[in-house]
Amino acid sequence: MFSKQDLKELAGYCSETSPVLSVYLNVDTTQLTADQYRLTLKGMLKSVTDKAARQDIEAVETYLDLEYDWQGKGIAVFSAIDFWRAYPLVFPVGDYVHVSPQPYIKPLADYFDAYDRFGVVLVDREGGRLFLFSQGTLQDAAGTLGEELKEHTRDAAGRGGRSGRGSGLGRTSGLDSRIDRVTSRNLREVVDLTRSFYREGRCERIILGGTDENRARFMSMLPKTLHSKVIGDLAIDMGASAADILERSMGIIQESVAQRKAVLVQDLTTAAYKGVGSVGLADTLFAVQEQRVRTLVILEGFHAPGYVCTHCDYLTLREGNECPACQGRARKIEDIVDHLVHRAIGMDIKVVFVRDQTLEQVGSIGAVWRF
Repeated sequence: MFSKQDLKELAGYCSETSPVLSVYLNVDTTQLTADQYRLTLKGMLKSVTDKAARQDIEAVETYLDLEYDWQGKGIAVFSAIDFWRAYPLVFPVGDYVHVSPQPYIKPLADYFDAYDRFGVVLVDREGGRLFLFSQGTLQDAAGTLGEELKEHTRDAAGRGGRSGRGSGLGRTSGLDSRIDRVTSRNLREVVDLTRSFYREGRCERIILGGTDENRARFMSMLPKTLHSKVIGDLAIDMGASAADILERSMGIIQESVAQRKAVLVQDLTTAAYKGVGSVGLADTLFAVQEQRVRTLVILEGFHAPGYVCTHCDYLTLREGNECPACQGRARKIEDIVDHLVHRAIGMDIKVVFVRDQTLEQVGSIGAVWRF
């Protein structure tokens, strides 16, 4: 499973001897065959034969031919003479190849944000099942089974019950009340388990599964502090497998990510207006290097040239061979945004990529500050 630590390691690596070959490939075998994906890869690698080392190209081809198990839907591979990392991904990624001194990590930064931890709670009148997923992998599961309702409903079916009518027509308001009380106790146990299972900081997004009635009743008992974490619901059988639950949850997660990004852009523009955020490349570069930034927001595909100091690593848009911070030597770089992403991840700044016209209009990049 790809982790935050993996992302930070990639962000901190820079090859001084040979360029890093970065490859992203969609390998969802429900869409195309493995051989078709191999052909796609060959075409991608052919396009960089003049930039990447031959042994790196061969290493990537060998990995796909002999080592990859074709269980995921995407892969990210990074190869240099003294560096090799391969990450099978549960979710598909766009096909992309890049050669530079540093691993190309923009797609993974967004991938990590989108598919970070989320929970699923399945509820019915007799209990519940709870799941915690991260990056498409089941991390933990729990469940609770309360008092069965069979004995109560048998009363109404005439099997020794109070009504004595086999047709079930003798079900009384007293029986309904008893079933209602048992259901409430059972759901309360699920609520208590949910509070414990998704304790603070462990999970910020929850999907609720079950019938409309049971979901509504569960939500009425759930503490208000957890209401905001429920991002959607689905109708699914209580006995569904973890794989089925994950598959059914993906649409909700992706919709939630899109909504979160839209809100984030609004928060960014508001923060910039109030003086607790920045928009535009120059001001955002400065804020990141001043260690003021909490969240970095970038328009997908945005890139720009710039300069980096070979002595202190200061990033600047100012043309010239001299670093404005330490007067050391500055060298030109093709994409200062890529360098900024690496810098931000190394500083534990959250990086989010968006498709948003509003952000494009204010400079295609911005930051929400810590203070």
